[in-house]
Amino acid sequence: MSYNETAINEVLSLAIEHHQKGSFSEAEKLYRAILQAAPNHPDANYNFGILALDMGYAKESMPFFETAINNRPLVEAYYLGYIDAYKIIEAHEKNISASSKISSQTSIKLIQQELGKWSKLHSKGQHKEAEKISREMINKYPKIGMAWKTLGITLIETKQYIESLCINKTALKLLPQDHEIPYNIGVAFQLLGMLKAAAICYSRAIDMKPDYLEAHNNLGTVLQKQGDFAGGIAAYEKALSIKSDTYNIQNNIGFALSNQGMFVEADGYFNKALELESDFEGAFSNLLFSLNYHPD
Repeated sequence: MSYNETAINEVLSLAIEHHQKGSFSEAEKLYRAILQAAPNHPDANYNFGILALDMGYAKESMPFFETAINNRPLVEAYYLGYIDAYKIIEAHEKNISASSKISSQTSIKLIQQELGKWSKLHSKGQHKEAEKISREMINKYPKIGMAWKTLGITLIETKQYIESLCINKTALKLLPQDHEIPYNIGVAFQLLGMLKAAAICYSRAIDMKPDYLEAHNNLGTVLQKQGDFAGGIAAYEKALSIKSDTYNIQNNIGFALSNQGMFVEADGYFNKALELESDFEGAFSNLLFSLNYHPD
């Protein structure tokens, strides 16, 4: 985070105070100052959207509500502001059909409750049903990044990797601060065998979230597959520094070491993996292979 959160909150409180007193011009200056320093600040975007509504600029308010939702998707007030703006615009566009009208209740269900429904289906492995929900949300709310993100994830699960890349690209535009999206793009590239592109994406995710365990682990894997065993081991070791009791990463380091002929060192990691997960067949097989080629 490149801005001072305390200073931002102080300015935001002052802007809201001016806003509530009806000093719209002063409030606008302060909101704009905040957004210049922190363009994706959710509360600042939401409150500036409300100010735009109060000043009669419903259409202009929409991007601010969308930014607020995309950066903090679980705050109901943001959706209500978005819906209010939509209703005002709708009232001025009488040619809009009844089927496109959005009520507060249905909007919240489609975005919040359906996200929960998608999550349940996804966790149960019911990916086709989850994909259907995501596509419905995208059709109704094309500027809500979470809908695109969920579809991108589901398309990876259903092995639709090329479309997933396209969907995730849109998700990243709408959610530029979400570290999981470049990671998901990396997964799609990795599964397509495009390892250099995958490494770039995992590195970007790590830049956004330095303690991103899964990104470090996957980066280690794609570097190793490209023959960069030292780079792979470094990435795995970084992952272990974040969470040392991760048995699959212990195994991954052992595998990378064994590929370099460092069997003694590899054995230690395979044994550690088995200590953490005694039924880990992969580590057991790798240990047997290592022992077979052991210099002793």
